[in-house]
Amino acid sequence: MKPTIYIMRGLPGSGKSKWIKDNIPWAAVCSADHWFYRSGKYEFNKDELGNAHKACFQAFEIAIRAFEDTIAVDNTN
Repeated sequence: MKPTIYIMRGLPGSGKSKWIKDNIPWAAVCSADHWFYRSGKYEFNKDELGNAHKACFQAFEIAIRAFEDTIAVDNTN
């Protein structure tokens, strides 16, 4: 079965993550923002952006290989 993939695109703070939570809460979410959470607190560091996007891509690959039904890529894209 082929997954449904949502590629979220928008400015930071425009509501991409909220839309996912409100509309497809069951989706496997791949987000660069996940990289910046430390002990439940968001701590952005622009020097880590490359690592964050690499981790997001790896999470997407894992979701595809795990045959997730619904995947959301939650980045500014």
